[in-house]
Amino acid sequence: MELTQALDFIEKLSLEKRGKSLKEAHKIAIQAAWEDIFYRDAISKYSSSTKPPSEIYLSNSAGKEIWDFLSHELGVKITKKNLRVQLVKLEQKGENTLNSPVSPRGHSVSELTFGNKLTDKPFFGYQEELDMGMKALKDSWSLLVTGVSGIGKSAYVAKLVANWAEAGSPFKYVLWKSIHYRPTISELISEWSQALNLENESTTDLIQYCSKNRCLIVLDQTEHMLGGDDDPLYLEYLSFLKRFVEEQNLSSLIVSSIKPFVELLDFQDTGHPVEHIELKGLSKEAAHSLLTSFELKDKNRWDGLIDKYRGNPRWLIDISRFCNEYFNGSIESYLTNQSTWIGTSFTNSSKRLLSIDHPLAQLQRNMLRFLGKQEDSISINSIISEIIKLGYTSSTSEVLKALDNLVSQYLVEKFHQNNLAYFRLSPVMKKYVKVDPDGLIAAPSL
Repeated sequence: MELTQALDFIEKLSLEKRGKSLKEAHKIAIQAAWEDIFYRDAISKYSSSTKPPSEIYLSNSAGKEIWDFLSHELGVKITKKNLRVQLVKLEQKGENTLNSPVSPRGHSVSELTFGNKLTDKPFFGYQEELDMGMKALKDSWSLLVTGVSGIGKSAYVAKLVANWAEAGSPFKYVLWKSIHYRPTISELISEWSQALNLENESTTDLIQYCSKNRCLIVLDQTEHMLGGDDDPLYLEYLSFLKRFVEEQNLSSLIVSSIKPFVELLDFQDTGHPVEHIELKGLSKEAAHSLLTSFELKDKNRWDGLIDKYRGNPRWLIDISRFCNEYFNGSIESYLTNQSTWIGTSFTNSSKRLLSIDHPLAQLQRNMLRFLGKQEDSISINSIISEIIKLGYTSSTSEVLKALDNLVSQYLVEKFHQNNLAYFRLSPVMKKYVKVDPDGLIAAPSL
């Protein structure tokens, strides 16, 4: 098989399955894979465009899109390294595989999506929240999805997009990006513009395109952008998000984060189509389904485990694996021998969240230490009184602001009793404060 034959086959497969031709970026990715050369060398050798695709775009988007598409259609894992070998193998089978593509399957989620691959892991619960999200997107609203680390935000969004795909997606494209590595908005605009074949790589052109073609932009793990008003990158993202929401009436935006962009929440009060969906943990029924999938024992102890870990699916999955590996699946043995477990994801997110919101960060640490010593929940009035008495601050407003930040970051739990707000730490957070793995809680007082 020659390169031209491979390109011809993939082009025909793309037309049949996706209803569209390969873009120049796709072809260059294939040519780079076929000749086993770097993307930068393939761009230099094969691009005839006055504005050729970038190496980053080929690596993170165009190439990945083609490898996922071919893997799905050919039933074998395709990568840049094995593309040539796998296509030659198919040709040598003598089954005319390359001349008779498999029967149409319709569009998969990955075929609609540019960017990160969507999760295909089992999904539990959150049906009410899914219904809310489906309705909001149907009405071209934007979504803010928040919740503590491990609560299932990325899985929820992926399930939401997958449900739309199964129902016949109204979106022409889904532009999905997990931004834990803090790319600039310019980098994202460039990547998306190339994916959509836009002539100019600008925010204005992208928003105008989305105003004429129904698209869904997903920004996942945006808590990595929350650096405060003195962070240029945060301000850059905030400007883009606000402009998109204000100017858009066809396409939608989903932003998932541990802590929301407060300015976007404020849009709800000004009549903008923004829905806030807060994931608070699995219901007992959904959590039981999750634990059942791990074939755990001692079902009579499950509810206690679920309550202790607040129905957090990530924590429950990790604990289930731990129980199976070390306690033969016995919850009874785990609870007897193991104290509260804190996972790496929670530790990392807490470290990140406690490093922002200056100058209140120190007051927040002091408040966490104070709440960590409480045997039970404590009322808002008692917190104000005790924090001021301890000399952490003399300002009631500072106490309220710091407390509100802690609640919005899911570091402190709030509930109401007798028409008064009460606060406490979850067992996991109380253990984190006690262990203080990053040395943030024990920082010296002001």
